Amino acid sequence: MAGLTYSAGQVWSDEQTSLGGFEIWWRSIPNSERFMLSARVRYAMADALLAVKAETDPKHSDYDDGPF
Repeated sequence: MAGLTYSAGQVWSDEQTSLGGFEIWWRSIPNSERFMLSARVRYAMADALLAVKAETDPKHSDYDDGPF
């Protein structure tokens, strides 16, 4: 699944190979991979939000130390 991109309503494995529309592609992968991809996206979103908060809020300047 590495290297997939989404553009113009299609999922692409490279610049010339479309895997179809997002809904078709999403339904074609196993539930375990859907769960993994959803978790990776949520983790990346949370990480990005924490990074922004660390930059803008002095109370959270110890972001690099991690939450634990």
